Amino acid sequence: MTVESVLFFPVVLMIVLSGFHLAALMHAHHVGSVAASRGASLMARSMASHGNVTRAVDEINRVTKEMGGVPFGGPKITESPTHFEVTVSLSSPQIVPFLPASVHRTATSAKELFIEEQDR
Repeated sequence: MTVESVLFFPVVLMIVLSGFHLAALMHAHHVGSVAASRGASLMARSMASHGNVTRAVDEINRVTKEMGGVPFGGPKITESPTHFEVTVSLSSPQIVPFLPASVHRTATSAKELFIEEQDR
């Protein structure tokens, strides 16, 4: 009985700790997705003027902080002719050594096209 307990306990402990680690990663994924989506939405509406890029980065940081995320590095914002892409990187507690401890989430938003009345 004692030998079985000694062999069984580490397996059960690893399964429980892996569950906590995966829950923390899922939380980081959710926070990253929300923050990236919010930043991409603001970028698409603002058409990337300098002041609005700063506002979008501030909004990403605010959302991340309010939701309990831990960012590492700043958000990465890229622009193409048709859309904006925002990538947010977050860290997660390292509970189990062999599982990942960081999350990268990306959101894309199409640029708004403004057509004047006479061009419609």
